[in-house]
Amino acid sequence: MTICSTSPNSCAAGAPPEALAWVYFVRCRDDSLYCGATVDLKRRMAAHQRGCGSRYVRARGFVGLAACWSLASYSEALRLEARLKKLSKRQKEALICNPGVLSAEEPGSV
Repeated sequence: MTICSTSPNSCAAGAPPEALAWVYFVRCRDDSLYCGATVDLKRRMAAHQRGCGSRYVRARGFVGLAACWSLASYSEALRLEARLKKLSKRQKEALICNPGVLSAEEPGSV
């Protein structure tokens, strides 16, 4: 699994050429985090902003993209999404503050 961490400001601006999928955290108005996977990050963020991206974000209100990681395949993105959803809020916040940590980890260690 190849993971490329990207700052939220540059996530939607452009993916590495090999990126076929994304895993991302969205921050909601109640300060909760939503984790998702997509093949089109710009389209997915626009859907979240319109309130039609997910019930979770629609109910809690979209604030913005907190972090994102590009991956080489959608199946890798789904596996990473499942791992990230198991993390505590504290662990997720630490990952958002230092997204490069995920890139340096061995697969399966998060």
